Amino acid sequence: MNVFVFLGPTLALDQARRVLDATYLPPASQGDVCRLLPRHPRAVAIVDGAFEHVPAVWHKEILLALHEGVPVYGAASMGALRAAELDVFGMVGVGRIYEAFRDGVLEADDEVAVAHGPRSAGYAPLNEALVSIRATLERAEREGILDPAARRRLEEVARELHYPLRNYPAILAAAAGRVDAAALAAFRAWIPGGRVDQKAADAIEMLDRLAGDLAADRRPALPSFHLERTTYLQRLLDAPAVPDDPDSPVPFERIAEEALLQGNLLAQVRRGILLRMLLLAEADRRRVPTGGPAAAEILSRFCRARGLDPADLPGWLAANDIPSDMWERWMREERRLAAMLAVLEADVRERLPEYLRLTGDYGPLRDRAAAKARKLDAIFREGVEPPDGLALAWYFGRLDRPVPGDLATYAVDAGFRDVPELLRAVRREYLYAAENPR
Repeated sequence: MNVFVFLGPTLALDQARRVLDATYLPPASQGDVCRLLPRHPRAVAIVDGAFEHVPAVWHKEILLALHEGVPVYGAASMGALRAAELDVFGMVGVGRIYEAFRDGVLEADDEVAVAHGPRSAGYAPLNEALVSIRATLERAEREGILDPAARRRLEEVARELHYPLRNYPAILAAAAGRVDAAALAAFRAWIPGGRVDQKAADAIEMLDRLAGDLAADRRPALPSFHLERTTYLQRLLDAPAVPDDPDSPVPFERIAEEALLQGNLLAQVRRGILLRMLLLAEADRRRVPTGGPAAAEILSRFCRARGLDPADLPGWLAANDIPSDMWERWMREERRLAAMLAVLEADVRERLPEYLRLTGDYGPLRDRAAAKARKLDAIFREGVEPPDGLALAWYFGRLDRPVPGDLATYAVDAGFRDVPELLRAVRREYLYAAENPR
């Protein structure tokens, strides 16, 4: 059909294909629309676009497509932003998000920002878009779950979070003490069936509109305008496409040599490989089900273990020469490992004191625990109890990282049974450190 759609985390590819038969491309970045023009597309649609780590799709290249008579549609995410800016030149905007930006109701780009996994993982989203959070809160208010004041306060809480950390568990945790507890409980129970994905809805509406226009051979009216072919535009037209999976130019033997020169680095890596292989083999032997955490949760854990902001993951994969087939295998293995570790968790906790004795860490930890117990007995008799928010902010500040949005997942990954056990430990450490500053 010679129709091209730039799509990423906003909508699953199989859903999109059920609405419109087209060639689906990764999120648009600078130069991608230009590179399509020699193929004489019948139409181009932009849902998702790259940002932060690579230059975003350029207004001028969309203008060039329109100038050459190619209809360009936009909705939901980057497409909605560009359509709101270029609809006077003929770009077709569709959906509530586009209309909100067009009318000035929304202005900040981070309203639609979503961190996501790579192409090989289906661009699995790692957070909730603020526009969808707003739509969900509005629906909750309409249905009587939230009153107007609670809805506004939850919007404020969501807006205050950095976009990769926006999810409902994080919002509910941050809203504790700022919104009535009963309202939060009602909203938490309602979310699974009431959540609104406004970006997906707008994307589907746009694809449906484009499918209808193509079937009826309708072409949007394209106003005539003068397009200046600047030096910058010509450079963009002349730039070669960047390959998706460039091969590493450095032989691995030379990389291994560098690892050997780091002392015990290679020994640590070998130990990690052996442990991973043995756990996967044990999972097969025990026939552990391959379920486990969802893909988005696995991606979140993967990023957290490496100190990555989820938005940095695509750049990290590229910087480490990780091809798509390797990434897909990793994600399958990570789910298997998570399921296996859940089976072994009780055994791990039981053998922890024994292993600490083996490593030599047991004695210092025992002495510190005894000193803490003596000090805290006196403090607790005085009725001192720090607020959870204060203790958490102090503790994660000491770790030089923000308080996790999903505290429950963090607690389990860190080895605690649940959030209450983590909070008890953090409160005790906060009080002890206050009495024993370093």
